[in-house]
Amino acid sequence: MWSTSSRRSGFIDGAMKTKAGDKEPGRCVVCGDTNTVKSHIFPRALMHDLRGSDSFLHEALDSKAGTRFLQSGPWDQNILCDKHEAVTSRPDEYAVEFCRAVIRSIDQSGYDGFISNPQPNLLARFTYQCIWRFAASQHGRDLAALGPYAEILQRAVFEDGPCELSFLIARNNLRTPIGTEATMAIAPFPTRLGHVRTWLFSVSGLQFYVKLDRQPFPINGDSYSAHKSTSVRLFQLPAQLAHNVPILQKIITNMVS
Repeated sequence: MWSTSSRRSGFIDGAMKTKAGDKEPGRCVVCGDTNTVKSHIFPRALMHDLRGSDSFLHEALDSKAGTRFLQSGPWDQNILCDKHEAVTSRPDEYAVEFCRAVIRSIDQSGYDGFISNPQPNLLARFTYQCIWRFAASQHGRDLAALGPYAEILQRAVFEDGPCELSFLIARNNLRTPIGTEATMAIAPFPTRLGHVRTWLFSVSGLQFYVKLDRQPFPINGDSYSAHKSTSVRLFQLPAQLAHNVPILQKIITNMVS
């Protein structure tokens, strides 16, 4: 988990149990090029928004107590060449503007729960590449955890393949003990939304649920699906205390210990 120096917000890194991968260091996962470049799991701009006026973020893990300091969130030097890293730039830029537009809209009177999304393919590719980058990186270390969907995600991101995986976007429902929003970024991890298998990550006050399952979303869930929609309807989950979420408990304990 990343947090500011005052620990008002954070980044959870390690919500998914990891294991050593078999990817050869310094080789692009997509094409095998050995000239790899730095690739951030989440866009640097969104991590800087989270950091605010503070000098750094705190990263908390489920595997050890304490935190480490980061300026722009986690990254990996060994998963993408310059060519394929460049492919991810436009979806990242689009998502930065989308997330900031959500914040502006929510703060305005007359907000009706819908956000304009004129280029749904770009938002979909951003969503897919965040999950793919994490799984391929030293942080996730296991593309195989995505099963057959790893190829679908990679094809959509790097080969201009179809954006066929549905996803929902929910407003952050995590709260602190005093009732304020628990502002944090959470690295992608597998979870369930109702009976449906999804991968979830959280950034910029939004939670992205990507359906890696052939079953439909729970009742009315498809009406919120954002992968093809030019007007995204934000999903609203009941508020809950962050430290009561089982998968976050150990990480939050490690962060404050």
